[in-house]
Order: sequence, then C-alpha cells, then structure tokens
Amino acid sequence: MEASRGVRTREEQLRIIDRVVASGTPTIVIIVAGRPLTGIESRLPQWDAFLMAWLPGTEGQGVADVLFGDYNPSGKLPCSWPRSTVQEPINYDRPSGEDCHPLFELGHGLSYTTFEYSNLTVNPIEASLEGTIILQVDVKNTGAYSGSEIVQVYISAVENSLPAPVRKLYRFNKIMLETGEKKTVSFTIPVSELGLYTDGPEKIVEKGIFLVMVGGLTASFTVR
Repeated sequence: MEASRGVRTREEQLRIIDRVVASGTPTIVIIVAGRPLTGIESRLPQWDAFLMAWLPGTEGQGVADVLFGDYNPSGKLPCSWPRSTVQEPINYDRPSGEDCHPLFELGHGLSYTTFEYSNLTVNPIEASLEGTIILQVDVKNTGAYSGSEIVQVYISAVENSLPAPVRKLYRFNKIMLETGEKKTVSFTIPVSELGLYTDGPEKIVEKGIFLVMVGGLTASFTVR
C-alpha cells in the first residue's frame, strides 16, 4: 500500500533537515512522535537544538511557548532513548556488569536554567529490614532564569544474588526555584520497598550495601 501523497517518510524528512543544516541556517528540530526515534545520534551535533514534543495535539501552543522562551521546560524522559533498534527494549533488570548505554537515559531532560545538587545525606546509614531511610538533598537554581526541577531518587544494590535493576527510580519531586534560590528536598522510603519478587508472592529484601543516586550525587547505606 503506497503512502499518501504529501506524507514523507522519516528518512525523507531527515534528508530535508540535512539540507537545511548544510545551508548554514541555524536549525532547531522538533520531533512529533509517540516514542523515541532512532537514527538521530549522528545528526545531533549538527543541530542547534531539538525538542521532543511527543504528541501535543493539533494546537501546539505548548511547543511554541517553549521555543519562544515563554515557558521554561522541565520535562524528563519517562523511558530511555535507544541509540538503535538493536537496543530495544532497554531493560534495567540485568546483571550490573552489562550496560547498553542508551542515547538518553530514563529521567533525562534539559532546562533553560541550571541546577546544582549538594549535601546528599542518608539516615540511618545502617537500616533494619523493617526500618525506613530518609534522604535529603539541597537543590539550587544557579542559572539566569526561574524554573522547575524534578528531583529523582535512584537506588540499586551494590551486590545481590537475585536479578535486580542496575538502577531503579524510587521517588521524585518537582520543585520550583527562582534564580539563586535553594531548597532542601526530603524523601522517606521504607526498606521493604527495596525488595524483589521471586517465584513466591512476597518481596525479598536482601541484606547488604545499597547505592543512592540523586542529581549526579551518590551516597550509600547498609541493610542489616
């Protein structure tokens, strides 16, 4: 079945973009799709910027607001963006020695401002199976514009006998920061949530060292 007239394939559209870039025209690429698209990695350095609009509907006002600076974007990827179809699906439930290096990882997203993370703490550093851990981190807007940041908490076991995610999102919190403003963000996580399902109906929490990752910072705690 032939494609409808006027509807260009993805490769045809990419070739058009290539010609625009070759002309020396500053180029911002907007991708309108319901999923991450492969085949763009080699072209990214040639583009001045690109925006993943997903499926915004027919009006597109939100896309225009971001492009013209009326809205500071704060979205984060709900999935990892593969480099090629060979990587699909990207699954983080794998041995820690394996790594597929996606083009963009789960949780990636940029802003017109910048944020600095500091003072990540975990209490207690030794927790029981029935206990709870409290995480705190400072986040500061170090850029020239006010904006929102989604603070994400990833936790993984340093060593485990059961198949486990090498990184897993456990908590997130969206905060608004004015230029130069700093806030302390707290998360409370029961140790029982770190468990893994096996063949039985209950989660099993393995004892050992767990690594916490927040905004490029790392800390650890032990479950005894």
